[in-house]
Amino acid sequence: MDRLTALLEVYPPITHGITAITLSAGDGLEQHCENNCSVIYLQNSGSSQVQMFFADSGSEASGVLNSVTIIDLKPGDLLWLPQGKGRFISSVNGAELSHINLAFGDQTQNMLMDTLPQALPIPGSQFDSSDMAPLIQLMTLEALQPRCGQSVVLNRLAEVLLVKMLRYIIAHHTIETGVLGGLADLRLAKALTAVHQNPAFSWNLENLAHTAGMSRTAFSQQFKRVVGYTPADYVTHWRMRIACQRLLHGKEGIGQIGEQLGYQSETAFRRAFRRALGIPPGEYKKQQLEQAA
Repeated sequence: MDRLTALLEVYPPITHGITAITLSAGDGLEQHCENNCSVIYLQNSGSSQVQMFFADSGSEASGVLNSVTIIDLKPGDLLWLPQGKGRFISSVNGAELSHINLAFGDQTQNMLMDTLPQALPIPGSQFDSSDMAPLIQLMTLEALQPRCGQSVVLNRLAEVLLVKMLRYIIAHHTIETGVLGGLADLRLAKALTAVHQNPAFSWNLENLAHTAGMSRTAFSQQFKRVVGYTPADYVTHWRMRIACQRLLHGKEGIGQIGEQLGYQSETAFRRAFRRALGIPPGEYKKQQLEQAA
């Protein structure tokens, strides 16, 4: 299995809306994202400027937005805002953009989203956007014409779009930290992919370092510096992410889930789950189902 397949099986994209944005000369449009959506823009024609507003560290609780990030987009450029955030789009000479809202399921234990930057611009001059425009155009047309199986089609197209973006990010080392930073490191990627493929295995520092072809000390230091977790913590978080999915969408009992993830007993799994999420697995499932109702 390759570096992305297992990751996308745990973090499948779900399309929540696709719109075409047309800005006349001097126009501006304020947008907000709900439900922790990621946002992807494709600049189809003209040029635009995206201003994103963020709360500085320590000011989030007060709701004060102090930081402004400005990104200029030209035809063919892509902009991925993993955490959405408030933004204002403007154009001096007019522009057309495609706007896609995506979600990656439950945000609990979401190591992919938690380690992504606030904005990921991908210049069309470096990125093969020639096949992006037809793909997004197809997504837009599908969204505008409700038909049987529409959500399935949109989610599959979104997955293709995301794969192409992630391939670019990994190949060009666009992100140097987090999960994607680790997957861009050929040695760390071997260990990460092994954990993703076989979470039930008895992973420890020694066999992970051996998988990466590194000494234990070098592997431990490099993994923590790049990925942001110790190897042991990463294995636990990955298992808990899968556990959350199976609790909500699977038919297995709590003991079966624990066994499938490498825990020797249901008690051991319950203890690990509570340590990671702060509540027992049964309570987590109850809360999530109540929120979704």
